[in-house]
Amino acid sequence: MMEINQYIDKTWLPGGEYTTDEYKVLKETVMTEYKNAKDNGATPEELKEIEAKLPTRGIMIDDYHELNLDTKAGTKYYYKKLKEAQEEKEQNGTSGSEAMDQLLDQIEQGMGTGSDHDTWDEFDNIGETEQKLMDRQIQRILTEAKDQTEKKRGTVPGEISGLIKVEEIVKPKFDWRGYVRRFTGTSTKVFTKKLQRKENKRFPAFPGLKIKMRQHILLAIDTSGSVSDTELKEFMNEIHHIYKAGVDVHILQCDTTIKSSKDYDGKFELGIVGRGGTNFDPVLEFYEEHREYTSLIYFTDGECSTSLKPSKPVLWVISEQSDMPEGLPGRTIKLEL
Repeated sequence: MMEINQYIDKTWLPGGEYTTDEYKVLKETVMTEYKNAKDNGATPEELKEIEAKLPTRGIMIDDYHELNLDTKAGTKYYYKKLKEAQEEKEQNGTSGSEAMDQLLDQIEQGMGTGSDHDTWDEFDNIGETEQKLMDRQIQRILTEAKDQTEKKRGTVPGEISGLIKVEEIVKPKFDWRGYVRRFTGTSTKVFTKKLQRKENKRFPAFPGLKIKMRQHILLAIDTSGSVSDTELKEFMNEIHHIYKAGVDVHILQCDTTIKSSKDYDGKFELGIVGRGGTNFDPVLEFYEEHREYTSLIYFTDGECSTSLKPSKPVLWVISEQSDMPEGLPGRTIKLEL
């Protein structure tokens, strides 16, 4: 949810109207009032009214600024960072951050039975009414997380757009020149160029002609919500090296539907459209219908599957921070130095 919430205006998120410091002060105030009321024999209804003064807080990356987390880095990135922090916590007895301890507690609650109240450990012997209320809150959070996950992988299209710009082109993580020679040898376009200084041997009054062959391949970029900006920049770096290998590149952007179809002009930037769910089928169907392309390179995090089996070669390029998928038709490689 930390990844998803970065794409949503904070004012639309639970507790988003408060800054991190404001919410912390409000939480301490409500918890103090709750404890004092309970010590003075308040009824369950009165305690419930006090508890309602503290709104549910969405998991926001700004609340954990001391962890120096990258923004919009993808769910795998945050999972990895949290996993590392949890391992450090198990080894040293602390994650080195109070905020991270609280976040890990929330995750542990969400993965458990729903009756673990570590974030309210200031209160002893919480009543049955309060426990049921907190259980319902946890179940609501889990339901929201489930809905967001379905949107990322389902049929919901996205319309978020943005500009991905590669500041510096670095060494490719794959031998694209070798690939162009071996794997796309039949994918060609024929060009003729007039040579003003050379006379045409067949027609002396006309300039000579030079015939040039160029590869013509189809590239697809997965722009679903599970693909981070970091992964998109990684893809753009590789695409530029494909282009420099002497290839005419046509790029499709697709989440659940094809959002963009255009030739690549060699620039270090690309307007990205998508961020919805994931569906590989639209690109594979396009590839089958357009016979001028005899090779498809699909850049993705691999967080989907397909039952289609194209009749022409497909190379699936998986981002460095993703896991290698199984069952994709064609050849699959992972970008690693």
